[in-house]
Amino acid sequence: MQRHTSAVLFAVLLSVSLRASSQDSYCPPGEGSELRRVIPVNVLDRDSNQVTGLTAADFRGKYRGHPVKILSATWDTRPRRIVLVLDVSESMVRWSPARWATARAAARDILSRAPAEYEVALILFAKKVADPIPLQRSRAPVLQQLTAAVENPQKLEQELGGSTAFLDALLEAARLLDPPQVGDVIYAITDGGDNRSQTSEKKLRELLVGSGTRLYTLVFLDPNRRDLGAEYALFEPSLVREFVEVTGGHMAMAMPERENGAIGAPFGLYAQMAAFYRVEVELPEPVDKARSWKLEVVDAEGKRRQGLTLVYPNKLVPCPASESSPTRGEDQ
Repeated sequence: MQRHTSAVLFAVLLSVSLRASSQDSYCPPGEGSELRRVIPVNVLDRDSNQVTGLTAADFRGKYRGHPVKILSATWDTRPRRIVLVLDVSESMVRWSPARWATARAAARDILSRAPAEYEVALILFAKKVADPIPLQRSRAPVLQQLTAAVENPQKLEQELGGSTAFLDALLEAARLLDPPQVGDVIYAITDGGDNRSQTSEKKLRELLVGSGTRLYTLVFLDPNRRDLGAEYALFEPSLVREFVEVTGGHMAMAMPERENGAIGAPFGLYAQMAAFYRVEVELPEPVDKARSWKLEVVDAEGKRRQGLTLVYPNKLVPCPASESSPTRGEDQ
């Protein structure tokens, strides 16, 4: 993906996101809209099970040292939209048969487990991003492309190149989710490398947060990864984790080379994709740039409840976001 293409996609996504409905918009329109946000939130107990039955009174937020008003908290189980992003670069396909076998098994697993009313899309990527299978309820076109990738991965590698453009693939996934809906899911299966993307890390983070899109990843780790190639110099799992945390998603990790086979479904990941609290908040002041904030669950006396983990976007971004080009190198 070229710089110009990335910039055009980013500008289009921004303009479309502003037209999303009030129910589905991260920045709901209307009076005081510059202070309001709709946030996807998962609350987990010590066993990583979802905690249900909470209301607005159970949440407490703080932004820049001041209280955040919790307007509502609604348990949302509506059908989801999932873009499956599968890394078919050389490090995934060639370097480890166990890794590639696990990756394709994980891709098929999410397709088989996603309810029929869910819309699913597919993006394959390496140095280039393949033409995507757009969002649809039918699983047949997605499975057909996956089957082709499994039967002839070398042909796919020749078409897309052997290196990795992970951020460009995420940008393409965001394009498929136009217009955005709070709670949309990008599920990326990758080893975390990136040495080809033109997309800016900073602008992509702002775009995903500002659309309410959550990033979930299954990342393949290797204890000797620093010896495997230069692509890891630009994009380590720590940065993948940052993208996950800033969007309120989840990062599962696998080392199939050590486990001698495919892993099962990442624990709790699908449940978090499927249902969450849609929490609408009113901030004490406008957001001038991407800034951290805090959200917690409290008891009747206003004390933080122990033993709970909140999974939510840990940064807030302005509404609307800046319309600058999301090319790599501008955000350091």
